[in-house]
Amino acid sequence: MAGAPRCGSEAHAPERALEEARTSREEAERAADRLRGLQRATAALSTTLSRSEIARAIAEHGLRLFGAMAGGISCLCADGRLEKLLAFGGPEQSLDEYWRPPLDAGMPHREALRTLQPIWLESPQQIEARYPHLAGLRARLGVQAWAVVPFVVRERAVGALGLRFSEAHRFEPDEREFLLSLANACAQALERARLFEEKERLYQQSEALLARERVARHEAEAASRALQVERAHLQSVIDQLPASVVIADRTGKIVAGNSALERDIRSPIVYPLSLEDHARPGPETPLVDRFVRSLGIRPPGAGRTAVERSGRDARRR
Repeated sequence: MAGAPRCGSEAHAPERALEEARTSREEAERAADRLRGLQRATAALSTTLSRSEIARAIAEHGLRLFGAMAGGISCLCADGRLEKLLAFGGPEQSLDEYWRPPLDAGMPHREALRTLQPIWLESPQQIEARYPHLAGLRARLGVQAWAVVPFVVRERAVGALGLRFSEAHRFEPDEREFLLSLANACAQALERARLFEEKERLYQQSEALLARERVARHEAEAASRALQVERAHLQSVIDQLPASVVIADRTGKIVAGNSALERDIRSPIVYPLSLEDHARPGPETPLVDRFVRSLGIRPPGAGRTAVERSGRDARRR
């Protein structure tokens, strides 16, 4: 009937419609903000090779959109340590207490890294049910909701991001999808940074090895030149001696002789001269006799050659 008063539900229908429209508009604006944030974060990460810069880009363009009271980004080291790349909100000592335990400890970050699965804790009751041993830490931090998303590259954890809220927080599907996309972009950036750092480390190592090789080569060349000078000096000294001189190394290889030696044996000698191919006389046979026999020289008559005499005289001295 016209003019009849409307019931309560009908009277408030326009208000509900306006409220639903406002809520939908706010959700759409938040979704658009997250999309723009993801695009900005991805663009920043594409040109970033520093792990600290990667963490700042993720925090600035992504995590700030959630209104979390605190959180952080960490990188998993090769030895199992969890290195803080960025932390915001909350006392540092509590964050250290949270990040320091081993990988198998019952902590949200550690569990996410171990299982490669995100952890969504939307209320104090969920936190208490899953991590009752963290009641003291949760009370000190004032945590009412918690989210931890691991960074995964080829089924390997490389780090994680975490958000802590001072009030219960429902992680809607679009929020979870956003955080997962943000974590994936961060994981790829961290892997690029790791590969870049590894490349730089190998380059520095190769440069150090080349530098040491250059130094060793220069030292060897200097030593060789000094040895040549010493040999030339020694040769000039023994060439001035009237008696035959033989110089051998510890293996018995003849490495030098003077001009008097070649004069006495009436034959030029090409050094070094090895005696290994010749029959070995007994150990009592002097080295100089082995040398003379290796050349096929026989002492004239009953006497001895000058080289043999010089060798015997040297032994007596």
